[in-house]
Amino acid sequence: MSADAYISHNMVRQRAVFEFEKYKEKVIEAILGAFANILQSFEDIVKALEGDRIQ
Repeated sequence: MSADAYISHNMVRQRAVFEFEKYKEKVIEAILGAFANILQSFEDIVKALEGDRIQ
């Protein structure tokens, strides 16, 4: 293994933190969007189930 290919744990961590900070807003938007889609799906399921009970 070449010394040039060695990447320390701290270097990997720093790079991960850097990339997260770089794209943090987009990551948050994606997570919130996914959460909103999940909530909407559950609301649709509940409405469908309630409709079945009424009939």
